[in-house]
Amino acid sequence: MYKKNSNIVLRKIYPSYFLVDITKCYNNTKQKMFITDEVGAEIWNTINCGDSFEQVFDKFLEKITDEKTADFKDCVKTDLQEFIQRLSEQEYIYEV
Repeated sequence: MYKKNSNIVLRKIYPSYFLVDITKCYNNTKQKMFITDEVGAEIWNTINCGDSFEQVFDKFLEKITDEKTADFKDCVKTDLQEFIQRLSEQEYIYEV
């Protein structure tokens, strides 16, 4: 199950999306920000406190397509696992 870091907010600066830690000062510094696209932003918006990976996967899959072939679902699942792993490594989300 996942929980978002409450200090992280999603901001859109066309055409990219940024996950930003609002507790850090970014003035005149070279802070790291997590840059993503609209797919990553949709994943971020899909993650709810306490959702398991399968719940996030099912909700995300429903939002993006009606296609339900096994190959497509496997591809989406792999990509989603990698994205969530990156968020976790950066401490943007936590496993609870």
